[in-house]
Amino acid sequence: MYLGIDLGGTKIAVGIIDENGKIIEHERIPTRRSRLPSAIIEDIITLGNKLVGSQAEGTVYAAGIGVPGIVDASKGVIVNCVNLGWKDISIEAILSNGLDLPVFAGNDATIAGIAEMEAGVLRGIKTGVMLTLGTGIGGAVICEQRIQHGANNIASEIGHMIVGQNFYNCSCGRNGCLETFSSATALVKYTRRLLSGSGISSLPRGNSRNQNGRINGTMIFDAAKAGDPLANKAVDRVVKYLAIGIMNIVTVIDPDLIVLGGGMSEAGDFFLEKIKKEAENVKFFKEIPISEIIYGKFGQDAGLIGAGLYAKQRKR
Repeated sequence: MYLGIDLGGTKIAVGIIDENGKIIEHERIPTRRSRLPSAIIEDIITLGNKLVGSQAEGTVYAAGIGVPGIVDASKGVIVNCVNLGWKDISIEAILSNGLDLPVFAGNDATIAGIAEMEAGVLRGIKTGVMLTLGTGIGGAVICEQRIQHGANNIASEIGHMIVGQNFYNCSCGRNGCLETFSSATALVKYTRRLLSGSGISSLPRGNSRNQNGRINGTMIFDAAKAGDPLANKAVDRVVKYLAIGIMNIVTVIDPDLIVLGGGMSEAGDFFLEKIKKEAENVKFFKEIPISEIIYGKFGQDAGLIGAGLYAKQRKR
């Protein structure tokens, strides 16, 4: 068995994963990303040791961790994690010392792609792309059943593809990144912007101390499904730019399958059908079918399962 760790912008998932990608036991805790990296890492170590200790001694062989940023797998170092503000952290060495296990780190979306490639909807697919839609947007590119990392480990940073000009800058410092239009964070930011105007909506407008502080992506999708015009305007903007990003991917790679995962996939068919329709609207060769777009098998658990399977791959 293996310890899987999924480090996200809002929550951390840690679990025991078996050889086939089944979750034996797991727990989730809030990231509280405003804290120092050392405090967050200590939480991971504490929870990891708790779960490893619940298994028979010696049955957990290694740990994998997915990080929302660029990881130099050859050195086990987080090069840059913009959503957490982390740079140059020797994550493998620190966690290995705290967990007393071999630890292998990789980009979180790439690792989610490994879960789908090894045991999910990308298994046996020749060319596929996975997009994880959550606090930010991550990606995994798969060709001939191999993850593509690129010369500098940034081949999967799809969330930082420029798709337009936005009203705020990305955490990477640039303007127009896909994740500033189509992530859960982007959805909330744009909805707040609309709510500051005079549009009619069932969503709470907050107060002067905490403007629209109570809304989240789930609430916005629920309101949109119920017919709220303001919420639908916000969701449609997410879809518009996500479809542009998807068609950019198709232009370069023309994959057999595009898989969507992450927290926003919980919006279900309502969201997926909008994406498919808009992708058809913006495709460049009208006579040629675009890649099939589906949700992944593992949903929000893909990062956790993938981390365990990544540890299995690397341990070998």
